[in-house]
Amino acid sequence: MWSLPVVAETWDGWLNDINGFHVKAEHALHAIDTAASGAVQEGNVGGAREWSAMDFKGGIGTASRKLETKDGGYTVGILVQCNYGTKANLRIAGIPVGRENCR
Repeated sequence: MWSLPVVAETWDGWLNDINGFHVKAEHALHAIDTAASGAVQEGNVGGAREWSAMDFKGGIGTASRKLETKDGGYTVGILVQCNYGTKANLRIAGIPVGRENCR
């Protein structure tokens, strides 16, 4: 059995001073030293405090499903970082519904 974790980052460079290199070694060490097991915080927490998705409230969320024993009994989980775009960019099935609602 093996697992393949996927690690991603939320890029919000157009919102912030991405080239400021504000995270220093002591910030990384603090994060490592204070890391804990258990449930992750969700919603309007941490870096997600100001996130939005198509002008709706964004944030962090999780979901999981457990397969039946006959299918391996595995638990599949996901962590979602929701921080993207404006309502004008919202398309559903290729239709620019956000533009219709922005007038």
